Amino acid sequence: MPVHADWYEYDVRTRGAPSKSDIEDFVSNLDLVLYCETPLNYDLLWYCRERNVKTVCQPNYELLDYVRPSERRRPTIPRPDLFVAPSPWHLEDIERIGPTRYLPVPIDLSDLPRRDITRAREFFHIAGRPAFKDRNGTLAFIEAVKSVRPLMPDAVFTLYCQQMNDVFRRALDGSGIHLVGPMPRPADIFQTGDVLVLPRRYGGLCLPAQEAIGSGIPVLMTDVSPNNVVLPREWLVPVRPEVATIRICGRVDVHTVDVPKLAHEILHLYRHPAAVRHMHEQAKELAARMRWEEILPLYKRALSDLSQRRV
Repeated sequence: MPVHADWYEYDVRTRGAPSKSDIEDFVSNLDLVLYCETPLNYDLLWYCRERNVKTVCQPNYELLDYVRPSERRRPTIPRPDLFVAPSPWHLEDIERIGPTRYLPVPIDLSDLPRRDITRAREFFHIAGRPAFKDRNGTLAFIEAVKSVRPLMPDAVFTLYCQQMNDVFRRALDGSGIHLVGPMPRPADIFQTGDVLVLPRRYGGLCLPAQEAIGSGIPVLMTDVSPNNVVLPREWLVPVRPEVATIRICGRVDVHTVDVPKLAHEILHLYRHPAAVRHMHEQAKELAARMRWEEILPLYKRALSDLSQRRV
């Protein structure tokens, strides 16, 4: 959707999910509907099916209603005609639900800076709006910085956070990390900073990581799926052997980066400009493969196959 041009993400809390009349108005004269995560009202899928309008879902695995235990035991809600998985994370689980294509999320390079990074002096982390179980690994970043900062006298450490909480505030005390609040223009985050440190605990690749790559900035991430399927080996940091689990809709593993090894990687890049330049070149190569011009034909082919029922 959205079914109304003036709706935004919080409107469903006050206005409710789209009604049947909303759906009818929205679907009229359409051949295909592509939605992300949830249709908000599953009547949309029934309605589209009755009118031979194809439906495509770009799923977020942890919020996928089809993997709820009750739904797995006895399916009750309609499936879309096609899932387009944005990453390899839980790809096999999604394939068990229905026809699936892996279609990477493209990077829009038009609004991003083109950086030329020759050494690492500023390391930054994006917490965004802190998610469940410290999804972006913000506490691990703070802990790693505290351990290496005395060895990096001219380094700058920056944390971008839209909604600071008390846990992060206490952890930041005495860290020397520069805290930056909401940015009016998010792409400006990538105007500075030489390495993005993003030890995500689950879910892997995300928009900040992709936009950093699009700007030519190396990204340190955890050595788990989907990062270790998509990113160069040099960018990956091991995780601790203990694995927690959470259940939102389906069960999701929650990893914790090995903080001493993360600190070691930060210090290594600070001391070795050649390694940074190599990772910068890798970022540019990745960005070239992930740009809209390369990915769009994959989407067109998948949707064309769907229209001809070759999914």
